[in-house]
Amino acid sequence: QGKGLDMEYRIVRSDGGVRYVVAKGEPYPDASGLVTEIHGVIQDVTEAREYQIALFCKQEEIYHIQRRFQVMVQESSDVFKIITPEGMIKYVSDASKKVMGYPPEQLQERSIYLFCSEEEGQKLKDMIDYVMTNPSEKVRRDITFNKESGASIHFSVSLQNLMEEPSIDGLVMNFRNITKRVESERKMSYASTHDELTDLPNGLF
Repeated sequence: QGKGLDMEYRIVRSDGGVRYVVAKGEPYPDASGLVTEIHGVIQDVTEAREYQIALFCKQEEIYHIQRRFQVMVQESSDVFKIITPEGMIKYVSDASKKVMGYPPEQLQERSIYLFCSEEEGQKLKDMIDYVMTNPSEKVRRDITFNKESGASIHFSVSLQNLMEEPSIDGLVMNFRNITKRVESERKMSYASTHDELTDLPNGLF
């Protein structure tokens, strides 16, 4: 029809191998306008095509890994944060709203020390100092923070230095709510030192 040819073919060879080729051609009509010849070239593009396929598959794999991680973080009852060595919050997971009452956007770019007492803040500072001095180690301590309502909430906090990881560039904190466990331990301790009927110290200590 007088139009150029530009097509890609997938060829299965007799040995089962697959090759990809691109055919390009230009029609040459005679004096009456009838195409009698096509001049062109056929190029083997198998390596380039296989690279594109591998790259696409890799991107799909990365997407699914990222999506899986995103869902796990969203559905987790743990709170994840990324902070600077100075304690500024760079990232916080969605679980902060469910666990602490603060939506993520209300915590970002604020100091983590604003959400705990001076005493608890010192514990956190000691943790930060430790992982900054020992970047290959992870540290864990129990720290009490304040919920948005003002009530106290107890966490088992783990801290890891990932400053050298470009995608993180900060200190990663994982907060696991242990409030029920702490309150239960306090009740058991109180019961062991007080008379059940009079609520007075039982004199054993």
